[in-house]
Amino acid sequence: MTDEKTIIYVAGPTAGGKTTVADMLEATTGGYRVRGSQLLAEMATDRGIPTDKASLQNLYLTERKVHGENFLAMLLAEKACASNTSIVIAEGIRRITDIASIEKINKGRNNTLKFMYIDASPDVRFIRYNKRLNSLDQEPITRDEFTILEENPAEDELSLVKEMVRERGIVIDTNTLTREEVLGQVQNFLNIKNV
Repeated sequence: MTDEKTIIYVAGPTAGGKTTVADMLEATTGGYRVRGSQLLAEMATDRGIPTDKASLQNLYLTERKVHGENFLAMLLAEKACASNTSIVIAEGIRRITDIASIEKINKGRNNTLKFMYIDASPDVRFIRYNKRLNSLDQEPITRDEFTILEENPAEDELSLVKEMVRERGIVIDTNTLTREEVLGQVQNFLNIKNV
């Protein structure tokens, strides 16, 4: 196990570009990747629960009631700290308590924490979300259905998370940026050459 790590936490709303950024980082740094949605999907599969977005949101809310508000952040942080790579990319921060929990679990360790919030307008994210569904051979959803997903209590602190990340890291708006421009901002923030 590598004692000293750079752990990059990527937050943001549905279809904001988190996965694209995490994919770029994983592919170019060779870092270990852990996704909150994947952890939830594994839990859902083990319990025979569907793995669509609404079902995972409901599972997340249930698990928060049972295991505490920060349960997913703690899982992400534990997996990140247990990794034997020097770079870890973690997606899935949903609440302001997540950031405090992540900082607490890393206190006293030689880890460098980096926080990124990847965002786009609701219109852009709606289009991206339906493209994602289409690529998975799933039916697209209406704008009203997308709005319902956005208003789910699982998403209720994202604006607060965005502001907290802005104080600790970087917010990148992917509305009009190319992949290369996004990657350039990521490289500058992380001070990495040739990512």
